[in-house]
Formats: sequence, structure tokens, C-alpha cells
Amino acid sequence: MRRVQDHKKLEGGGVAEGEQTAGQYTIVGLGASPPSVVVWRADVSRVAQDWRLAGVDLGMRDGRPFGSLHFEEVNGSRRARVAVRWDHVYDQLQCFVTDRSFAAEGERLERDARHRVGTLMAAYAQIGLAITAGAVAEGSLRAASNLVPIGPRHPG
Repeated sequence: MRRVQDHKKLEGGGVAEGEQTAGQYTIVGLGASPPSVVVWRADVSRVAQDWRLAGVDLGMRDGRPFGSLHFEEVNGSRRARVAVRWDHVYDQLQCFVTDRSFAAEGERLERDARHRVGTLMAAYAQIGLAITAGAVAEGSLRAASNLVPIGPRHPG
């Protein structure tokens, strides 16, 4: 992918609104980042009972989560790994226990992971909303997401 600096420069040194290059969309009108943003925390009542989060190997690729969460049994020696990825076909978060011998606990661990990672994604989105400035940036974000109506259809 080309970088933003490859976009067509304007006379004043900026880039053109809506300039598109290799799957990227230039968004102008972003304000300065606020000094702090309040985000929602994961609900502790939704954690898998009798299990604790032992490790996280999770990253965000292009704004989508990818990696795994590692759980261990509180009163036992079992460990479970829950893989996390974004399904590009159905545009949804997928979490699944990698070892199917955890049939009874698997669903609870998957729900726990989905809740924690979903909370992380919501926090990323909330921070993104906090730094956008007004209708200009909102319009650009909608255009980048193909959420701008094209207009009325004319009979052909």
C-alpha cells in the first residue's frame, strides 16, 4: 500500500479531502486529541467463573483484533487458549477455544473473551470519536465506510 505522503499535495501543503490511494481514504478535519477520554470497562460479572485470565497475545491489525487470550482454571491445572480474529466475510468478532476437549467450559470462555475484546474494540472506537472534529470528519469517515447515499435513482 502507498503511504499518505504519496497522495496528491495541495498548494498549501495539505492533501485533498477524499483522496483515495490503494484502499486508503484521506480524512481531514481531525482536531487535536483531548487530554483524556472516558471509556466503558468490561463488566466483571460476565467473566467465566472458576477461570482467570492468565495471558494476552492480542494485537490490532487495521483496527481489527487478532491473537489469543489464555485462561487457567482457578482451582485446577488446566489451561485453555481462546483464539480471537475478525471474520471479514461476516464482519464480526470470532472467539473460539482451540482445544475442543473443553466442551463444557468452552462456550463460557468464548463469551468471556468476546466480551473483553468487544470492550477493547468499543474503547478504540470511542477514542476515535473523541479526536474527530465536527461534520467534516464525520462525513469523511462515512465516505470511507461507503455510508454516503449516492442520490436518487433516475429511471433509465
